[in-house]
Amino acid sequence: MFCGGDTAAKSEGNGIESGGAMTLFEECLAALGSYKIAKIYEAKMALANLSLTDYGRLDFRRYKRSREISLSELGRLGDFSCYIIYNNAELPVVRCRFKQILMCLDDVLAPAFDTWILDEKFSRIIEFYHDGGVTLAEI
Repeated sequence: MFCGGDTAAKSEGNGIESGGAMTLFEECLAALGSYKIAKIYEAKMALANLSLTDYGRLDFRRYKRSREISLSELGRLGDFSCYIIYNNAELPVVRCRFKQILMCLDDVLAPAFDTWILDEKFSRIIEFYHDGGVTLAEI
């Protein structure tokens, strides 16, 4: 689905029924706490910044600069509004704060094999590749 309406949710009252098994995506949203599902036009703009190879990795030749970074370096990037984009087309694009992602990174990465974090200014993107690699690229 990749995108949805402009719905905000908190960890309480987010529409996830208690008592049933939650999907990994629902667990991610619950862990984030505060988030929005991107509107269609936001999701399209975010997705337009993904240049992928045939095998689903960011095509780093199409970005200004890119470098592998460690998980510990992520905290030094600061806090900013961003989009979470999954390689699973059934999952919507999610908008939240980067510091929220860092607090529950395992939950954020669990719903899909590959995940990209794109800042709201479309100036940098972080790829979490399924082999464990983390790459930061400037757009």
